Amino acid sequence: KPFKQIGAPWMNYDIAKELKGLEIEGADINYAKFKPRSIPGKSENPKFKGELCLGFQTTVSDRLKYRSVNTAIESIYINFAFYPDNLRFKKERMGKLFGNNNLFKLVTGKLLNANKKKIRVPSGLIKMIEKESKNFKSFSMPYHLYN
Repeated sequence: KPFKQIGAPWMNYDIAKELKGLEIEGADINYAKFKPRSIPGKSENPKFKGELCLGFQTTVSDRLKYRSVNTAIESIYINFAFYPDNLRFKKERMGKLFGNNNLFKLVTGKLLNANKKKIRVPSGLIKMIEKESKNFKSFSMPYHLYN
């Protein structure tokens, strides 16, 4: 179940417990115990192949309400807090995948809002993204061909 369950040999169920506590809208978070295996065309050579991994599994219950990016932000933030010695983020790679360096800045304690105030929690980054998205929608509206 690539991307639906996340875990590692050095993880435990704490991340699942924390994510369950957030009561993520549109999804159910459950404990996961699995051994990654190759899946042709999807996951050819998974990290930790054949090793017992603990973590969490996400089941989308309402695709219109679920926000996968928000869950990813929360998950990465919690992982970094629980397992700082096991996670190594490459700033450039994370920035390329996320679209900017804001997630890296959040987990390293360097994210600032427009007023230069430090953002310390995922909800601050999520609000920042929502504001930027709203601004983009407003700015791009004249260029839309259809409603």
